[in-house]
Amino acid sequence: MKITIRTLTPIHIGEGKILYKNIDFITEGNVIKIIDPDEVVDILYDEGKVELINSIFDDSGNIDRGELIRSGVMNKLKHVRTYTIPGDTHIGQILSLIKDGRDKVFIPGSSIKGAIRTAFLWYCINTANEGLRREIINELIDHKNSRTVFSSDAFSNPLKSIAVVDAYFSSLKQSLAECRVLYMKDNQNVFKSRASIYLEVVDKDSVANGEIRFDKFFYRNNQLGGLKDKLPTDFTGLASIVNSYTRQLIEREIDSLSNEADTSGGKEKIYRSLCNSYRQILNSIPQDNRYIVLRFGAGSGWKFMTGDYLGEYELEKVRRREILGSVLCPRRHKIFSKRDGKPYCRFCGTEYNSNELRLIRPFPKTRKVLIRNGVLQPLGFIRIEAKE
Repeated sequence: MKITIRTLTPIHIGEGKILYKNIDFITEGNVIKIIDPDEVVDILYDEGKVELINSIFDDSGNIDRGELIRSGVMNKLKHVRTYTIPGDTHIGQILSLIKDGRDKVFIPGSSIKGAIRTAFLWYCINTANEGLRREIINELIDHKNSRTVFSSDAFSNPLKSIAVVDAYFSSLKQSLAECRVLYMKDNQNVFKSRASIYLEVVDKDSVANGEIRFDKFFYRNNQLGGLKDKLPTDFTGLASIVNSYTRQLIEREIDSLSNEADTSGGKEKIYRSLCNSYRQILNSIPQDNRYIVLRFGAGSGWKFMTGDYLGEYELEKVRRREILGSVLCPRRHKIFSKRDGKPYCRFCGTEYNSNELRLIRPFPKTRKVLIRNGVLQPLGFIRIEAKE
């Protein structure tokens, strides 16, 4: 089944590649130019100007912008991405978008399927009987995965029946965006200081084309037992599950932001503007499930990436085990890591049992948001529509 994907908000799908100033990009006022250093070297070699390499690059690989411009190479580069941002540029690093071997931006099918997987697990937990629900939750707490829902055996894994193909853009708008970390608690600062992250993003209303396949072989032979009736067999069934999941999590997020706005003094405008952005997305989710609204990629946050199906007690167990969020030792030092499987405080030089730790609430206490001209936007929402 062919599908069309439209971005409802900016999205960032990265591959872990960081671009560094004066190595991968140069700045001219508020203009950012991302270049390929290898292409610069290739041009100089082809033109017999090898001696200029040492003038343009120092021993650490840093680029002398003036020498690069004077060499005339900038005008010959074929792979330059140029962005303009408001204000002066104090950008040291940029997280780049994922690209294929032909340097084309795309949406990996695995990223979409991962988000579908989370939605399906949420659906199973919320519609299972109490015994099955408790079994799934206990597995998630103890084993970090649900063997009941997602078995390693292909015939017992429901998502073997759904395949999502990589999607490529027919209409692509890219930009450079500032991502800030927003506090979700009573704090004198709205944003975490010195925590701006600059991302290459695919902007709203970009359009990509891909494919979703429903494999009837796995439907016929699936050994899911009590979960078999929950397996979506077509696009509308899948849309019903994913849209219910997205709708509930957005409603919870709006409640959290609204509560924060009511208790944050002069900061309520910021939280309410983000609430409005979420309401627009919420209102776009169709009641007839003719298309899917899904969140994925960078900035999705803990709740959307995990499904937010754990109760407070269950979440505390996971936080203690995995050292999630602000976790303090008995002497109120922040715990950052484990040693030999136990929480370890590098300030005390001591290992602790997980039940000795103090958890700071709320969790998660921050959100990553885009900020443009003072307007906050969430990241990662797309609309998936089946083609006729």
